[in-house]
Amino acid sequence: MHEHVFCRVKEKHVPMASAYLREELTRIKAMGIDTIVDVTTYVSPEMLLPILRSVNINIVCCAGFYLTSKIPSAYRVHNVAALVDVMRRKITNGLGRSGVRPFMLKGATSSANFSALEKRTMEALAITQSEFALPLQMHACRGGVEQLDFLIAKGADPARIIICHHEMNLKGRYALRFATVLDQAKEIVNRGSSLFIGDLPMTNNVYRGAIVALIRQLVAEGHEERIVLSVDSHWSCRSKGVYLRGVPIQKPHARKYGYIFSEIMPSLQRAGIPQSALDKMLLDNPRRLMTCR
Repeated sequence: MHEHVFCRVKEKHVPMASAYLREELTRIKAMGIDTIVDVTTYVSPEMLLPILRSVNINIVCCAGFYLTSKIPSAYRVHNVAALVDVMRRKITNGLGRSGVRPFMLKGATSSANFSALEKRTMEALAITQSEFALPLQMHACRGGVEQLDFLIAKGADPARIIICHHEMNLKGRYALRFATVLDQAKEIVNRGSSLFIGDLPMTNNVYRGAIVALIRQLVAEGHEERIVLSVDSHWSCRSKGVYLRGVPIQKPHARKYGYIFSEIMPSLQRAGIPQSALDKMLLDNPRRLMTCR
């Protein structure tokens, strides 16, 4: 539900990227994955389309706005109406020259204190989501509740909003108390929105344990219908090869798409989360969120 396939790649690296994607997508197709939701913004898929069409797996594309530092300069001076027009064109005409139309919206903020540009992009996404009834994923390592408040006030449908990376409030210099993160998560799901959780490190440390405990508690309180799971595997091509989150793909701790089966699901099973809840998070909830209306 939250991966990166259409990562930006230089033309000279297309053969390298194609070989990596062919191998990895073929691998997870054999594991039973039929569809991946790509949440990479500002890309034109045409360079990678030939390889993707050869692996018989569905890739759902997105349109939207990422963090301020990544927003193209042309968009930074747009008002809300102009940003909405950008979204309409992409949804109607397709991304770049590919003709591929997105079925997911993506937004992002750096914190709970939104900049003027972040407010414009979020308002534009709320209007677009309301108009096209598309699901909207929000990058929210901080400020997920505040994002939800803002989007709903601007007319977005909370049932089609997915707040992403909320678990990352549990780590880092400005980590929040577990009880606070849990309370905020429950506030998000109680308002009808969903949570994407996927930042489960391979190292069995305190942070990993806290994420598993967060999911276990949400499930225990009956919120499994508002959680989706994924890996958030994002790659880049360098002169020495393909890297995942800065780690060479040859390393055993590189988090490939199949990490969902090798680490995330087994960790949750060992924590006592029932298979029925795991099926909801991995299958039923994505199906509901991705259903056309």
